[in-house]
Amino acid sequence: MPVEAVAALAPDLILANGNLGDYWEPARAVGPLVQLPETDLRATVTLLGEIFGAPDVARRVLAEVDAQIAAARRATPVTAAVLLDYAGDGAVNFRVPGAELPNFLAELNVVVADSPTAQDGYEDVSLELASARLDVDFVVI
Repeated sequence: MPVEAVAALAPDLILANGNLGDYWEPARAVGPLVQLPETDLRATVTLLGEIFGAPDVARRVLAEVDAQIAAARRATPVTAAVLLDYAGDGAVNFRVPGAELPNFLAELNVVVADSPTAQDGYEDVSLELASARLDVDFVVI
């Protein structure tokens, strides 16, 4: 969303998730800006609880998440392929063990499909190659 469109809303607070890059300073000029943790659910929920004066609600939400994660760990493991950033040109970014999202999925008793040609937890592949290479229960996009 363009900074001008955000400014037209006259926000009391701007919550940013992800890297704002060159938009950081212009967004700060519009109103108070809080950068949310990109990958830490616990930190994000706790911070939102503090910001909105509802730390007890944040603690309850995290307790529910913990209970659901515990239940997932007790369940039968499933295998998943994690495909992100589909560009519409037939290529996807295939995440494998060691990448950020698959590490989280492992906490949920999901075995993330691996690729022998991936580097640093990632590989760009065509959808056809990914589907031919993978024997999985689920595909997460």
